[in-house]
Amino acid sequence: MGRNIITRRVMVGTEVVRIIGENPKRKSFIIQNKGTASIYLLGSENLTKDDGIEVAAGATFSDEASTGAVYAVAESGTQDVRVMVIGD
Repeated sequence: MGRNIITRRVMVGTEVVRIIGENPKRKSFIIQNKGTASIYLLGSENLTKDDGIEVAAGATFSDEASTGAVYAVAESGTQDVRVMVIGD
């Protein structure tokens, strides 16, 4: 049986936004920052960029373990981000 693959574009600004929802069936995800400034990945909407994992402009982040929600915030402006979620 194949796995579902969902892709979408998300615009990430200087306010924290959820970019991936919690999903216990998720197998992995990939986040690509196509913007011109860094974004920061967070595990909660109550955190700031200082608490996050930096994904520089042009860089990609992937995870094959977590199933929780993922939030993001931009260093500046509004950044063009791509998200791919792979699950059952």
